[in-house]
Amino acid sequence: PVRRILDVAKESVALMSDALHELGDAHAIYGFSGTGRHGVEFKIAKSFGDRVSAETWSAVAQMKPRHYTRMGPAIRHATRKLRAR
Repeated sequence: PVRRILDVAKESVALMSDALHELGDAHAIYGFSGTGRHGVEFKIAKSFGDRVSAETWSAVAQMKPRHYTRMGPAIRHATRKLRAR
């Protein structure tokens, strides 16, 4: 089967999440897509307070290409979450 960039990215997220967990570092896993400035989908696979679980990996596995990759709104949203942390 053909490996897509998204497949490599999801494997990288899993590896990095495992490493951060072993180090005891708090982390979250988010994904995003959108249809414009006001139509951003922000998916949460793992919040900062969540433990890594089967649900986490299921949420990551279910992430798929959707619409556009307007990064600005998603980055601003993630930045607000980091500042709150």
